[in-house]
Amino acid sequence: MNLKIDISEKSIAIARKSNPSCNFYVGDMIKLPFKDNEFDFIFSSLAISHVEDKDRVFKELYRV
Repeated sequence: MNLKIDISEKSIAIARKSNPSCNFYVGDMIKLPFKDNEFDFIFSSLAISHVEDKDRVFKELYRV
């Protein structure tokens, strides 16, 4: 599954136009809308550096 998540609806709208084959979600890394162990691999490009509670983010990423 190829999907992208961003907290900004505007960023997601722009991304959808240029990448119609991807699945996009507006969401927060602290509360992801996915079940436990849904993914084998998660990649974050610079987003984690903008989060105050990094421990909480990493726990959520590990969960999914």
